[in-house]
Amino acid sequence: MNPSGLARDVRFISDLIETLNAAYNIDSTGVYADGLSNGGGMAFVLSCTLSDWIAAVGMVASVQLLPFDWCTDQRAVPMIAFHGTADRTVPYHGGKSWVARVAFPDMPTWAADWARRNRCSPNPVESAAAADVTRLEYTDCAADDAVVLYTVMGGAA
Repeated sequence: MNPSGLARDVRFISDLIETLNAAYNIDSTGVYADGLSNGGGMAFVLSCTLSDWIAAVGMVASVQLLPFDWCTDQRAVPMIAFHGTADRTVPYHGGKSWVARVAFPDMPTWAADWARRNRCSPNPVESAAAADVTRLEYTDCAADDAVVLYTVMGGAA
């Protein structure tokens, strides 16, 4: 993870949002960040650095290599994530893979950490979204900024 590279990426996206806002008067409460794999990791970074702009984030098989204590913005940001239990690139229950030198976090633990960030109730509600998909939702969050993790049993990226 290259912090100076991340800073440049965040600056570029911030400048892009501000340019679009100046030219088109965009809805400042409706800027969303989403991504697949590294793009999901970038959505996390944006929620931590541009929370005054980012209304919510969505992530699929997201690469999360930065710890939550890296996240300096205190504003709660709603999050929805989708992850498969058979993903060998970004292991669902954490650990190392060929993608990075550092271990990935356990996805349910990572969702719980996000829920703490959003000041949610510590007791998530789990339900079946489909025969092979579970939905874990943290509710009663600050400003209704829910945290939802969909787990695809046997799903791989």
